[in-house]
Amino acid sequence: MEELRYRLLCTDLDGTLLTGKKTITAWTRNVLIKKQEQGLVLALASGRTVPGIWPSARELELGCHGGYILAFNGGRIVECSTGLTIRNTCIPDGAVKELNCFAREYGCDLLTYGEDFVITNGMNNPWLNYEARCNDLAMKTTDDFSELAGHPLNKCLIAGQPEIIADLEVKAASAFGEKMAFFRSEPFFLECMPLGVDKGSSLAFLAERLELSLVETIAFGDGYNDIAMIKRAGLGVAMANAGEQVREAADYVAGSNDEDGLAEAVEHFVW
Repeated sequence: MEELRYRLLCTDLDGTLLTGKKTITAWTRNVLIKKQEQGLVLALASGRTVPGIWPSARELELGCHGGYILAFNGGRIVECSTGLTIRNTCIPDGAVKELNCFAREYGCDLLTYGEDFVITNGMNNPWLNYEARCNDLAMKTTDDFSELAGHPLNKCLIAGQPEIIADLEVKAASAFGEKMAFFRSEPFFLECMPLGVDKGSSLAFLAERLELSLVETIAFGDGYNDIAMIKRAGLGVAMANAGEQVREAADYVAGSNDEDGLAEAVEHFVW
């Protein structure tokens, strides 16, 4: 069998692989399974937790075809065929308390992740409720996060009004930039990540593990946290529903997530 032009495909979930109704269309599913049968390695990269990504991974049969989950923007990478974690990168111990004080100072709420729950000081925050629903996790409440000292945490999430979050992205980098990285995944979410971890570096890590060059990779996304991956890939594809900054970073703009844009682009470029 002739080798595919692109051998590793890394895609975001929400707004990219998934429709606005959080489903994978039949066409997209069939295209991605067919390409995996031809030798394509598929990786699902999201700010979501591992449990929040597994349903899509199972639907696309990643376990049968050597695929990967890149959860927490690649902070935790799981091999689907074995369920083993092959990379697990955490924020510094104690940083969650500092981030909580920082978020509170600007009227925002903070959330972080256990294995089967999220813990937050913003139980009534609609954006954090949305995050818990997307990952199908229960919510627990806390005042100061002190009980999490010594627990490994892959990321925290600050939620607030979009204009405040845009400002906090700069302020957080100034305050904590020597030990953590910050970027927006949605206008109302600020991701607080281990230093050096983003979807772009995670794509590069996975390509090296598979002994592939970045030229052999293709990436799809629609959010701010997809820009690093889109720029790093051999071919970076933004969805039509992506923001202007994301589209400008891409080599190609596909149709929207509600128009099977990913499936159409895969059939056009992956052969």
